[in-house]
Amino acid sequence: MQIWNKLNPALRNKLEKKVTFVGHVSANLTCISSNDIRVSTIVFCRELQRRYYLDIYGALRNNRKHAYYALGIQTDNNGILRCIGRLSTASLSENTKFPILLPPLSTVTDFIILECHSRLFHAGVSHTLTDIRQTFWIPKGRAAVKKVINSCNRCKRFLGGPFALPPMPALPEERTHQARPFQNTGVDYWGPVTVRNGPDKIKIWVCLFTCLVTRAIHMEIANNLSAIQFLQCLRRFVSRRGWPETLFSDNGTQFTTSAKTLHDAWDNIVNDDECIQYFAKRGIKWRFITEMAPWKGGFYERLIGLVKCSMRKMIGRQILQYNDFNTLLIETEAVINSRPLTYASEELDFNVLRPIDFLLHGAKNGFPSLEEDYEDPEYDPDNREKLIDIWRKNMRNIDKFWKIWSEEYLLSLREKQTIFHRHPRVIAKEIPKVGQIVLVHDENLHRGSWKLGKII
Repeated sequence: MQIWNKLNPALRNKLEKKVTFVGHVSANLTCISSNDIRVSTIVFCRELQRRYYLDIYGALRNNRKHAYYALGIQTDNNGILRCIGRLSTASLSENTKFPILLPPLSTVTDFIILECHSRLFHAGVSHTLTDIRQTFWIPKGRAAVKKVINSCNRCKRFLGGPFALPPMPALPEERTHQARPFQNTGVDYWGPVTVRNGPDKIKIWVCLFTCLVTRAIHMEIANNLSAIQFLQCLRRFVSRRGWPETLFSDNGTQFTTSAKTLHDAWDNIVNDDECIQYFAKRGIKWRFITEMAPWKGGFYERLIGLVKCSMRKMIGRQILQYNDFNTLLIETEAVINSRPLTYASEELDFNVLRPIDFLLHGAKNGFPSLEEDYEDPEYDPDNREKLIDIWRKNMRNIDKFWKIWSEEYLLSLREKQTIFHRHPRVIAKEIPKVGQIVLVHDENLHRGSWKLGKII
């Protein structure tokens, strides 16, 4: 009856006349008997086959071969095309031994598959196909069943995958245009870390600032995740690195429940009046990455991973004193800032480009040497020309750094960049459209409780 109700009215009226003509249907239309279903199925299938398989009927009348000749197609007493295989002596029902041939591209066939799929409590492809073959034979049946099951709304609600993410956009201008160090900065927290403050154990967090252009980092310790602590970290940062024009950060809404503490912290910080006034007075633009798109914060998430990996290997299971941890944190900052940004080649006559070169030219890690080099001439420029020469030399070095940055580092991003996102194993192949009904993902709820939404 579900299939019958889904037909368009014109076809349904035509088939009703055919069924009445065949006869043997119950007079009481409110109660359908098995004989009514049998007669309706005969008329249904015969009309469907005459619409799609006229060439087979003609080939059988003229004793010629046709597209499904290998299936041994013959007509029964009711004019139905059936597949006559080699199971005529098997102890099976007549419908199973001689199944009715159905066209694979018919809407009626899709209805039959969907009805069988629903009757089997939304079983899989193999189970549904096996049940259908008890009565019908569909050429390329597995593909037809798979297509119908993939379009089943109830199955998609519980088993369907998400839409595929679009290709990644171009890198933002703040990463590809020359700018002073930390002019465009990203900020994020990581932690907590347990340290000792005398005999007591306390938890602290680390606020990491990173330059989008030079990829240098700056880290500050935060005793808690309050807005006041964030402002203090920011004030210490700008006192040593200068004012950023743009500050990028998470908006807090894309965190999972496992990071709910950081989520709540960012919510409090970005909505704090004192933070908003502080940024407004100093002309700092605070920009947030798109909700539910954590990959847009990859420029600081990647560096947080480097820092955590380095410190995890250094600390292990130790619980350091507060001052010891602070010292190790700053030393780790120096090491990360000394990493190469470009390929280190032995053929070049200058050092490989590092983030620290934009902050401190010629800086070396480690403790300063106390040995005196007596062959090193005294720095005592005695005239104006020497000072100008030194200034010009420094400017040439700076220009050289930016030339390497633009010709090697910037172009290397094209080789290392990822165009497509990593997707789960099951994704929806269709493209989302306006007006489409979708399932809204919610990390805090079971899938059966997710809400339905409409794309507008």
